[in-house]
This record gives sequence, structure tokens and C-alpha cells, in this order.
Amino acid sequence: MSNTKISESIKILVRSEFVEGYLDENEVRQFPSYGQLAKRHELHQNTIGSWARKDKWQQLRDEFQQKLNEQTKKVKVASFAEVSKRLDERCLAAANGMIATVGRGLQELQKEKTLNTAKLRDLANALLSAQKAGKLALGEAQEIQKVTADAGIPDSFIQLCGILERVGGRKAEDGNHVIN
Repeated sequence: MSNTKISESIKILVRSEFVEGYLDENEVRQFPSYGQLAKRHELHQNTIGSWARKDKWQQLRDEFQQKLNEQTKKVKVASFAEVSKRLDERCLAAANGMIATVGRGLQELQKEKTLNTAKLRDLANALLSAQKAGKLALGEAQEIQKVTADAGIPDSFIQLCGILERVGGRKAEDGNHVIN
């Protein structure tokens, strides 16, 4: 570490390596300390610290790292979006293949003399699954299924359930759990 005047190009290089880091032999970005830079460029650590304080290198490093992180996130998001797109395309192709297979199965089923309800049900379920997979791959919401509690239940059935509840309640009060 000599007392000779340090060239401006060395100052710029040291500043750049502090603020932006440098890639090591494994292509990993390193952000060196003042001491590491001093050893790397054969300078005194206090000299580097003086330059850094004067020109606010730490603030510049923080800003650089923030921008670098934002760029990295953008690249990751773009990469994930591409992977997701390819997955959706494969799912859509698979759904189309399933639909074609169901169509062939239905044609074969029509040739049979008797109606095979089990095969028909299986084909219908496969078709429904293919449709749901295809719609999901296209980004469409799957069918929303609402279940209403009393829809389609006859009043007579509801009344019968009420009677059974009352009878069961009376038997429980009497301590007799056998219904005659």
C-alpha cells in the first residue's frame, strides 16, 4: 500500500465493485467490504472508506441491489408465466384428446345392441372431467355448483323427518331407546 497518487480509473473500478459487486469464478455476484476491496486492489481500507462516505456508496449500493432484485423478480415472473403457459397448453391438448376418446367410446357404445349404462356413465364422467380441465387451462372459472338445502325435497318427506325426530326425542326422555 503505497502513498503514490491513486489514478481516477482505480477509484472508478473500486466504486463500481463496491456498488454493483462483481461476478466471482462461479458467476455469483459478490458485494465486497472495504477490507476485501483494499486487499483486492492493494489500497488502504481507510482510503476506500473515505471515498465511500464522501460519495455515498452505501446508498448507491442499496439502490443498485433494489433494482437488481426487481429485475430478478421480473425475470422469474416471466419464466413462471412461460412454464404456466406451456402447462396450460399441454392440459388443453390432453383435455381435447380425452374428449376425442369419449367421442369414439360413444360411437362404439351406439353400435352395441343393448344399452350399457355403466359405460355410458363412465364416458359422461370422463367428458365432464375433460371439460373442467380444458376450461381451467383456458383460465375460465369452473362451473359453480350451488346446493340448496330444501330444493326438490317433497314436503311429505320433510314432515316425516319431523315426526321421526319427535318420536326419537320422546323415547330418549323416557330412557327407552327401543322404538316399538
